Amino acid sequence: EINKNMNTSGISTGFDNLDQSLGGGLYAGLYTLGAISSLGKTTLALQIADNIAASGHDVIFFSLEMASAEVLAKSFSRISAELAKEGQMEDFYTTRAILNGIPDLDEYKKMENQYNQIAKNMYIVEGNFHADLALIKRHVEKHIRVRRTKPVVVVDYLQILLPENDRLTDQQAVDRHIVGL
Repeated sequence: EINKNMNTSGISTGFDNLDQSLGGGLYAGLYTLGAISSLGKTTLALQIADNIAASGHDVIFFSLEMASAEVLAKSFSRISAELAKEGQMEDFYTTRAILNGIPDLDEYKKMENQYNQIAKNMYIVEGNFHADLALIKRHVEKHIRVRRTKPVVVVDYLQILLPENDRLTDQQAVDRHIVGL
């Protein structure tokens, strides 16, 4: 009887091993991804977000540090590597190369066509180092009102969120943000 009223299936991350470790994917709640600097947290979080969006679930990706063009270039770089591995492109493009401009229009179109499946459900919000919990809440509430669906929300990254009170230590601010999220 209880199971009838509960969502018993998780949202796949696109990584079978991770989904298995999470008990079937992502469920309602807060997940955090932590590691030392430059280990690929943003890249992994973005690939998970892309996978979720491509599967038909709405995702709001709050990029508090990077411009949306950089976020898109990361996705295009990953897509180019996948296409190169499949033999559909001669080689892959780095994020920097994509930001500098892709000279081959045909290859760009291949990446764009692949990204279009993601773009239908992906919403990137730039924070420009000026985002707080209220901004996130406004975007999520508006999304639910307009799209009539609850999105998966990714915040990259938590330490950049502005504190509600300047007198809080960094740890206190992060603690408050976690509770708020």
